Amino acid sequence: MLNKILVMRKHRETSKDSNVIKKNRASFDNKGADDHNTTEPRVLRPALQGGFIISLTFILVLTIIGVGLLGGLTAVKNALFKRAVFEASLSVGVVDANGIQLGKAVGFDEHETPLIPFVDYDVGGSSANYRVLIGVRDDRFTSLSAIYYTDTCCGGPDCAPAGNTCIEPSSAGENFQLSTQAGLSYAIGSAEGTLPGRLYRDSTTAQACDSNSIQSAWISQTVIETEPCVSIATGQAPNGLIRAISVDAPAGTNVLDALAPPFYTNLPINVNEFSLRAPSAEGAAGP
Repeated sequence: MLNKILVMRKHRETSKDSNVIKKNRASFDNKGADDHNTTEPRVLRPALQGGFIISLTFILVLTIIGVGLLGGLTAVKNALFKRAVFEASLSVGVVDANGIQLGKAVGFDEHETPLIPFVDYDVGGSSANYRVLIGVRDDRFTSLSAIYYTDTCCGGPDCAPAGNTCIEPSSAGENFQLSTQAGLSYAIGSAEGTLPGRLYRDSTTAQACDSNSIQSAWISQTVIETEPCVSIATGQAPNGLIRAISVDAPAGTNVLDALAPPFYTNLPINVNEFSLRAPSAEGAAGP
């Protein structure tokens, strides 16, 4: 009888413990459901931002590169400035009585006359261009080649009738600067028998002149105080002369007529103020 009572009590305690476990499990399930269905806002954590850390080594390398570049640029600037000053100290500019700049001298002849380059563009509409060095003295223009006339006064107003103007072809004479161009020939002739002179070239048609008819020549490089017009005896003129025409720009006006003597050579303050070439003889802009 006692054993039966002990078994019944143990069974009752076991049932009680089972009920407690079920009750606790139900409470836990209900709490999970409440947590899942809650309407309280969640706390959002900020996202981590990407980036990098500037190290001491990076700052050191950047400083070295920056200082090096700055020092290099400063050295280059100083070198260019010294070169410009040196070139300016050696440059000789030529101007006329009205301050018109003829250009920068590229050399000197045997009489120390400054030589100015002249470029003749679009000759005969062929887009060809030729160059000639024009000497500029204080009162006149000069050239190595001469201009020949079939009258006795180098085309002056006292010549009647007016004669022809002739020139040696570029393949002849002593002007090798013209002969290397294998093109037109240029020379300084008289301005109607007077100074400072005008620029002439051959007519491109190579029309021949009779050398036996030449009576005078304008030898502009002659060192003389008056007009360098000399008489030529019959048969003393060079052979192979061809007709010469005035280099005009605009038409009817020689390219040198706008320049008035006396001419001066001065050391320019700014070498960029002086052009390396004269205006186009054909009135067209050069390259």
